[in-house]
Amino acid sequence: SIKFAKKKLIFRTQKGLHFTSYINKPIEDRLVYLISDISWITPNRITIFANLAAFFVASLFLSGYLKIAAVLAYIVGIIDGLDGKLARARGILTKLGYIEHSFDMLYEQVWYVSFAISLYLLGYGYLPLVLGLTMLVADSFVRHCYMQFRQTMGKALTAYTRFDKAFARVDGRRNVYVLYMIIFSWLPLIPYLSWIQTSPLYALHAMLAHSSLTALVYAIRAIQHMSAADKANGIKGFLKLVEKP
Repeated sequence: SIKFAKKKLIFRTQKGLHFTSYINKPIEDRLVYLISDISWITPNRITIFANLAAFFVASLFLSGYLKIAAVLAYIVGIIDGLDGKLARARGILTKLGYIEHSFDMLYEQVWYVSFAISLYLLGYGYLPLVLGLTMLVADSFVRHCYMQFRQTMGKALTAYTRFDKAFARVDGRRNVYVLYMIIFSWLPLIPYLSWIQTSPLYALHAMLAHSSLTALVYAIRAIQHMSAADKANGIKGFLKLVEKP
């Protein structure tokens, strides 16, 4: 039936295998299924709405509303996943759509800065600023390693080998960092768990640890793969040279 074919098409538009995909995917699939036939809802409009909502979330962080901002940030992350999936479902992929990733990086890093500044303003001292800045550097390095590797090698680092694919399931990225914000902001309010000594500051510690580990693994793996490619190309070049008359 048409409905069955539509569901199968939307199901196949999922990208990535990160563990947070198992949280987001069912929601995204259902939403895309519901809006796919609504002509005025376009991928570009979803992108614009997601970015406007993202900067509204940043303002909530800066205003000290950490709990609601963290939850809304995760919702924005789900909305952000709809534009590309809707475009693929409709078969209208464009080059313009790729600039969305740059805007994603912009608002994500604004979130991290806003979260850190908010903790500073709430009286946690300078430590949130140090943790936030260091985490921002690590996250930026991760992104650059990923982009540089793909540009140079013609294939994503997260899909290069079996190990890289496995690590891509648990590497540090926006959804994980926002989950840390949610967990450490809301944990004291959960019944039977209020006895756990925690603080939103722990979210920054977790974000820094996860982003630093990801940066280390990405850098090592990129160097290994690129070095191996250079050696292979060197041998091929030498063989071509000696084969010439």
